[in-house]
Amino acid sequence: MERGVLNPLLFFRLSRVLGEIMPDVTQAWMYHGNLAASIAALSGKGSIPVIWNVRHSLYDARLEKKQTRMAIRAGRMLAFQPDKIIYNSALAGRQHEGAGFPQSKSVVIPNGVDMNLFRPSEEVKEKICREIGIAEDALVVGHVARFHPMMEPHFWGDFLRNGMKIDEYENLFAGATKEHKAVVDASTSYFYLQGALTQILEYNQDAKFIVMLRNPVDLVYSLHSELLYRGIENISDFTKAWSLQKTRKVGRNIPLSCKQPMQLQYYERALLGNALQNLVEMAGKENVHWIFLDDIKADARRCYTNVLSFLKIDDDGRQDFPVLNRSKRHRFSLLNRFLGTLSIWRARIGLRGMGARTALNRYAKVEAERSQLTAEFRWKLYDSFIDDIFLLQRITGRNLDHWAPDSDKSVKV
Repeated sequence: MERGVLNPLLFFRLSRVLGEIMPDVTQAWMYHGNLAASIAALSGKGSIPVIWNVRHSLYDARLEKKQTRMAIRAGRMLAFQPDKIIYNSALAGRQHEGAGFPQSKSVVIPNGVDMNLFRPSEEVKEKICREIGIAEDALVVGHVARFHPMMEPHFWGDFLRNGMKIDEYENLFAGATKEHKAVVDASTSYFYLQGALTQILEYNQDAKFIVMLRNPVDLVYSLHSELLYRGIENISDFTKAWSLQKTRKVGRNIPLSCKQPMQLQYYERALLGNALQNLVEMAGKENVHWIFLDDIKADARRCYTNVLSFLKIDDDGRQDFPVLNRSKRHRFSLLNRFLGTLSIWRARIGLRGMGARTALNRYAKVEAERSQLTAEFRWKLYDSFIDDIFLLQRITGRNLDHWAPDSDKSVKV
């Protein structure tokens, strides 16, 4: 069955196949597969036990795609048919039972990993390092997951809220229990949005903040690369994009795919000293923990234990800190920006997306190093940030002279 397309004829075909092979049990997988198995079983001959398998937490159905919401509703109506419904966590079971799935059929089987099969391998490590072109002793940061509003909701400050209400935001953390020592919202926009900080502290006056700091020259170039990939920026030449900031601030030369023009103000977004000073004044220095990217590269373990200490969490002894953060570009940049523009207009009239852009991005990501910044332009950027760097030095007590460009080197992001 083609992804995202439900063909009723396939249910009857599946029913015929099940009737031919007569399995001892039919185990389905995820919402659409569960529906297919039950419909096939109901339309076929004989009585073959059906077991559903749900591998999903259901914090708020409104955050799901339209087709997924339809499948959940249909599943609730058909939930009388399967003999058992397997969940991979007790939380997922409770959430689905609260949504109308029968509690009497719930079975929890946690995720498991065969440690004899999945274990560290120097041979595999060497092979992968050769394939992606990195040194074997390189520090690699990896993110093996999909993007979900639960990760970076950008709720506070009305920046990229997309109409989310406070109860929807709180539902993102509904799975937190007393066993969880900290609940984290990883939205980076809060750091430089004063309105966001005000709202956060009104909501929770004891909120703590963890901030990552890096050379602003590297930061603005990295921001530009990220916005290009996401289809928000349409100027591939960073020197030109940098020069357009004043024009864009008054509303000109804004790409149609850019929902928030402030994202294109690279200079303001990289004023780390100013943002940190504002955060410390509002939240109190005791509630702010900063980490320099330089320190993570030098000693990731120490940075990790410092964060645990700040959050008053016991050290779990973790020693492995893999890193993967390579520069990337979009294979279909024009199409990506077009779909981004459509998504903005779609959101304005209250329609939910069908996942076309997400599907495109799965195949459009290409790892590629960016061209180097010239030493001259790098010095120009550094000079524009020099006062803010001095402010950052005073706040953190760190000597940041090593951030000054070397006229014999250029930067890669």
